This record gives sequence, C-alpha cells and structure tokens, in this order.
Amino acid sequence: MLIKVNSHLREITPFQLADLNIGSGKPIISLAQNESAIGPSPKAIEAGQQALLEGHLYPDVNWKKLCEAIADVHNLESDKVLCGCGSMELICAISSAYLGPGDNAVSTEFGYLLFRMSTRLQRADVNMVREVDLTVDVDSIVSAVNERTKVVFIANPGNPTGTCINSEEVIRLRDSLPENVLLVLDEAYGEFVDIGREPLFHLVERNNTVVIRTFSKAYALAGLRVGWGVFPDAIASEVRKVVNPGTVTGPAIAMATAAIRDQQHMHTVLDCTFSERRRFTSAIRALGLVVYDSHTNFVLIQFPSDIAAASADEALHRESVVMRAMTGTPLGNCLRATIAEPAHMELAGKVLADWASEYDLNN
Repeated sequence: MLIKVNSHLREITPFQLADLNIGSGKPIISLAQNESAIGPSPKAIEAGQQALLEGHLYPDVNWKKLCEAIADVHNLESDKVLCGCGSMELICAISSAYLGPGDNAVSTEFGYLLFRMSTRLQRADVNMVREVDLTVDVDSIVSAVNERTKVVFIANPGNPTGTCINSEEVIRLRDSLPENVLLVLDEAYGEFVDIGREPLFHLVERNNTVVIRTFSKAYALAGLRVGWGVFPDAIASEVRKVVNPGTVTGPAIAMATAAIRDQQHMHTVLDCTFSERRRFTSAIRALGLVVYDSHTNFVLIQFPSDIAAASADEALHRESVVMRAMTGTPLGNCLRATIAEPAHMELAGKVLADWASEYDLNN
C-alpha cells in the first residue's frame, strides 16, 4: 500500500507557468511570462561572470552586499531587508510563519495565485474578495476581514490585470485593518509605478506590514530568481527561520547587487517598455478590442467572448506567438501579452489584425 499524501494537498492545484510547447515547428516567441524585453545590465553580467570563479564556495546566506545595495538605493535600513529565491519564496515563508489551521488570509479575486496556494499549503482558508473594474477594492478587503484573519495579501500593480491603486488607497487599507493583521504588499512591478508616487516602504515602520519586490521584472533577472522584501524586525526574525539558507546563489547575489546599483539601465528597461506598451496598446485598441490600462510590463486584452479569445490564441500559436491564456478563470475572454522587443510585438499585432479582419467581433 502506497504512503498517503497529506489530504489537504489533494485540493491544491500545482503552480503552473504558461505552456510553451505548442508544436508549431517554428521558434517560439513567448509573450506569456512577463519577462523583460531587454537583457540584464552589462554590469550585472560582468559581476555574474566574476562570481562564477567562486562557484566552489557557498553563497553569503545573509546577502550582506545585496541588502546594503538595496538599502542604499531605497534609503532603507539594510537589516530590515530579507532576500529569497524570487519573491515567491518570501511569500511562501510568510504564509508558513503566520498561517495555520483555523486561520484565514484575504486577497482579491484576480490576485496572484500564489497567495491562495501558499495559504492552503498551511491548511488555512483564503477569502478571495471581489475587485472593481479589475482593480483592488479596499472596502471589499476590509469587509472580508474577521477574527480569524491573520494576513491580507495584495499585489499592486496586479497580475494578470496590470491595474494599480494609488499609495493613498494602500495607506487607507492599512489604516482600516486591525493592527494584528499582517498586510503583505507584493510590488513585483513596483518600479513601473515608482515615478511620481509616494513610496510605501515607510509602512513597514508600523510593524505589521511587509513590502516585497523582485529582480525578475524591471531588472531583467528572471532567470536568476532573486526576490527581496522589507520586514519589521519582529517579523523578519520569524520569517528568516523559514527561508532556506543558500537558495540565492553567489552569482545571483552578485548580479542583483550590480543590477540595482545600475539604476540607469533599469530606467532604460522601463522607458523601452513604456514606449512599446503605448504603441502596442494603441494598435490593438484600433482593432476594436479592449486593452486595460497597464502599470506593468504586460497588457490584458479583452475579447468579445471566451470563444473569441481562444480563436485569437490559436491564430497566434500558428505563428508561434504565445500569450498567456486566462482559460478556466473569470477572465477567460482575455489574453495577457508581455511587452517584448518591438519586432515581436509587431508580429503579434499583425497576427491579431489579420485575425480581427476575418472574425466577427460583434458576434
């Protein structure tokens, strides 16, 4: 008789990335995983190459140089910064440290699926509340909090919607929550909205808020898997017990350190993304399709129906262009398109234009 898995795992769907095995026979153009259109900083590449020479050594489990670089750029205290194997590890570590049977977490209906998964892994319940116009709604979150709520997770900007609430609304959320409820702000796309807004790291000083970011998006280091967060001291000491030592490799630490110190390259990534996002959005809207305003490196395209979205997806696949289908979700009539290099976006736009010319968008 085979050993039985823990019963709660049977109810959890494994985390899945986009399926890039479409069998078209042509080189795949992935617009499905929100990777950067531009490669890493040359300074980061050089730092990584140097770090490979020390591949026989274990990495710094305290990420000292990286935490100092993050603190310098964002005017933070370096001892409040924790790093992990992507922001995913930090989110799971928070759930592991603070959630258990009988507890619940609150997030939003289109929030990052890892919030739900990491909560259920701890045998806690999760309440996914409604959004308004695909945007986080503070009042809905506050109304869902009860005496069993330990953590509130929000992604801002959101994925897959690309929408964002302003800093004032986030502060209002924090003010409206009980002090003993931990607010976790996942700002994986935070750099895309940093210009012209009040930063939110100061909320950590209240001792009940965590702000998490990543090097995967604006810093173009998705393959290195480096996430970081700003934690209150008491929470950092507990989460640190759950984060596996050494999951951030030496080359990853070196590249992330060099990348965050090269702010000029990061802003080049942002500028190129913003420019191509505007162009692509205008082109797709001109076809009569809905494209939601985005604050990220992707856009969400809405089709007249789930069937229309599937038809457009098939047309894209024939040309080896892969967007992220929202099949099986309330956004089944949408495709999410990463903003990639101009040539790839031009091809995607042409495929959708050809498709739209033959498909009855009013049907």
